[in-house]
Amino acid sequence: MKLIKYFSLKRLRILYSSIFFILYILLFSGAFIAGGFLIRFLESTQLIPSILYLKNGLFSGVFGLLVIILLTFFFGRIYCSGICPLGTLQDIFLSFRKKRNFRYRKPFFWIHYGILIAVIISAIAGFSFFIGIVDPFSFFGRIFVAIFKPIFSIVYNFLTLVLGRLKWLFLKPIPLYNIPFFSLIFSVFLFTLLFFASAFYGRIYCNAICPIGAILGILSRISLFKVRFDEKCIECGLCVNNCPASCIDVNNRYVDNTRCIKCFNCINLCPQKSLSYGIINSSKKATLHLSDSVVPDKGRRNALMFTGRIVSTGFLLLLANRSKIFSSPVLTAKKKKYPVSPPGSLSFKHLHENCTSCLLCVSNCPTGVIKSSVKEYGIMGLFMPTMDYDKSFCNYDCVRCTEVCPTGALKRLSVEEKHKVQLGRVRLLKNLCIVYQQNKHCGACAEACPTKATFMVPFKGNLYAPETDEKYCVGCGACEHVCPAKPEKAIYVEGLTMHQIAVIKEEIKSERKEEQGLKEFPF
Repeated sequence: MKLIKYFSLKRLRILYSSIFFILYILLFSGAFIAGGFLIRFLESTQLIPSILYLKNGLFSGVFGLLVIILLTFFFGRIYCSGICPLGTLQDIFLSFRKKRNFRYRKPFFWIHYGILIAVIISAIAGFSFFIGIVDPFSFFGRIFVAIFKPIFSIVYNFLTLVLGRLKWLFLKPIPLYNIPFFSLIFSVFLFTLLFFASAFYGRIYCNAICPIGAILGILSRISLFKVRFDEKCIECGLCVNNCPASCIDVNNRYVDNTRCIKCFNCINLCPQKSLSYGIINSSKKATLHLSDSVVPDKGRRNALMFTGRIVSTGFLLLLANRSKIFSSPVLTAKKKKYPVSPPGSLSFKHLHENCTSCLLCVSNCPTGVIKSSVKEYGIMGLFMPTMDYDKSFCNYDCVRCTEVCPTGALKRLSVEEKHKVQLGRVRLLKNLCIVYQQNKHCGACAEACPTKATFMVPFKGNLYAPETDEKYCVGCGACEHVCPAKPEKAIYVEGLTMHQIAVIKEEIKSERKEEQGLKEFPF
């Protein structure tokens, strides 16, 4: 009995929200084994990524999606109270406010459902940029990857250095990732905005902006378990002051369960125990407020229709100019016409239609070559992943980014499949090459190339100079990364708007067979 009393609804909520929050931090930190069940399950519990995953004909995310829908049907917006990482982050921000004096607010109906309509139209039209801006999972990802992970990496690497010097423990340092300045500033802005919004207005994001909150709010209308008042209420207002969702109207003894995030603060604090959480029987249903009914009022319906018309017009204009957005070249440097998109992205069009810029691929990339884009894809591709070969290169045998992508924007590839994917094509500028211009020995690009697309040929006397054959190039960027020419690289990878198939040299095939044979040798 004491155990049941100890595990109150609020303590239970804090327990499972803490577990999920830690798991998501580990996910964005790259701590999980690639391709593991836990990664797929955690990602599938996020509605927008799961819906995009299903849209691409991938069904491994169905289980988690069904779990969230069933939980909402039975218990209301349990997802918002503990499964959503951004929701837990808002609760952490809220804890900094000692005195709470929230009050009941009418729902931001036309704003909230207008954003939901915009998200639906964006998904149909193939523009995931707006979806990524309001999606809570991607929102959390941008904040964590741009702000918290670099801090965590610096602290961890410092401790690694100290422990190594003391010869107490030897750990592998974590690479510091390349976060563009604009992405960092934008993430800091989002972080600051969310902090003050949460501290002063509670869960206003969840009930005014979040499209998942809007969807789950609709489902919560018919949920079995709801928070309700009974006749013992003395209207002290303690529940209202501590409700981060601002959904309790104590004067009318009413809880708007479509907005209630099931934090259970009210039940925990009520001195009269007049608030309870359970199944509302048929005799109680007659006293429910109109917003708990499945029939919306006329004002809400008109507001929704008006918002829908405005949003639809805007997105139809975008759709009319869709080909221009996707086909226009974006100059990323003096010599490059197109950026290089990550493995599995298939094409710029596929990436734009499915990527929500959660930055899981950025945070999980072992070499740190993937970065958040700024100008590479244009405004509609802001913050989507791109390859930065100045910073690093794409490991020939690595498919980590395709294994952690929650939306299917990066199609899952095996190592063998990735060996054939051509992300871009090599370009050699002989007028900048050290060998051709200064008659000095250099073969860094040929040594780094895993496919022999760059190779050495006789040049002058005992000098050998690099040459290229683009049909063997997979666009990994190893040659560009190691090229010592400054300030401009003498060799680089030109991106492709649609990935192609590279030819594998026979000598590479033979080497791979030998390596496989050595791996299978038992001694």
